[in-house]
Amino acid sequence: MEKNSTEKIEIPFYNSTTYESSSTDLFSFKYEYNKKLMMFEQKPDSNVKDLLQKSYSEGSILEGSLSKESGNVYFKLFINFLKKHIKQFKNKAILEIGYGNGSVLKYIEDKEPCLLFGIEPGNNNFVSTRAKLINDFFPSESLSKIKFDLIYTYGVVEHINNPVKFINSQLNHLKDKAGIIVFAIPNCQPNYDSNDISMFTFEHFNYFKENSIISIVNESNGYLVEYEKVHGMFFVAVSNTFIKQKPITINDFFKPNEFQLNQTLKIKKLKLLLSKYENQNIAIYVPLRAINYFTQIKSDNVRIVDDSSFFHGKKIPFFTRNVENFNDLIKDPPKLILIFSKTFGLQIKERIEKNSLLKKCETVIF
Repeated sequence: MEKNSTEKIEIPFYNSTTYESSSTDLFSFKYEYNKKLMMFEQKPDSNVKDLLQKSYSEGSILEGSLSKESGNVYFKLFINFLKKHIKQFKNKAILEIGYGNGSVLKYIEDKEPCLLFGIEPGNNNFVSTRAKLINDFFPSESLSKIKFDLIYTYGVVEHINNPVKFINSQLNHLKDKAGIIVFAIPNCQPNYDSNDISMFTFEHFNYFKENSIISIVNESNGYLVEYEKVHGMFFVAVSNTFIKQKPITINDFFKPNEFQLNQTLKIKKLKLLLSKYENQNIAIYVPLRAINYFTQIKSDNVRIVDDSSFFHGKKIPFFTRNVENFNDLIKDPPKLILIFSKTFGLQIKERIEKNSLLKKCETVIF
């Protein structure tokens, strides 16, 4: 992979409309390491591009982090980051790209902005807000003559095929020498550090680590103001005004070929662990993070567990069983619980070990 060779794994294509079936259809997920931007990028074929386009148009891409249980972790933190860089929302012109369930728009609308827009390609008629909503991809002709003080996105940039071009398009819509862009993206640094393919999903084109944040901003026409690591996310602020700061030296020590080699070793480790409990009660926690491993070993008949009420009782493509929750585990304790979460793995493990009915379970963070 040192020469930017394209690698691939076989995984299912899934979105919020595919949970009613346990489809075992697998597609080739092709990925490549971009040395300039210092990150992995998906290289989809035409079939995958068509599936993605349909998903975005239907508004059926997976539920984002700013909703229900997971949203409680990030919502206030993201609002505080916005406040830090815009100071106040009152009398400001503001745009959200990819507004999802509209939770941030609904918060800002009460802060008396002079203009508040949201743009979203999917059909999100269920969102109730006083903001002006546009059903389109960004950039849009509907916004061509409007300049904003703040443009923000949450969980959007990773879906964009060309993130540098996307940032520049936003910079073009900012007020001269007065605007700021804020975006939140998944923090894949732990996946790079642990050679973990669970981060790969068809809905994401880009897999960001710390160096890649600096790289994409350097390649754009903007200036990096700040970025913060917040649990499993990066919060990033970019200005259209020159900022005097010390030059940021970027050294990329990541070795894509070693990443690929370690995948083979991790899959062997998983096979060995499962063979120890062959034909016994096995459960995996956070199944969306486990899919990419279990498709490689063709093992689909394990119990799948997630704390999100969004998934409970539903099917996830590839796996044959419905998603359970923590209470289901207590009612029928498994012999082995494999946890597939870099962000909340330790918290999940501690919760399991504190429950007297689950004390006999072997619990492993994979």
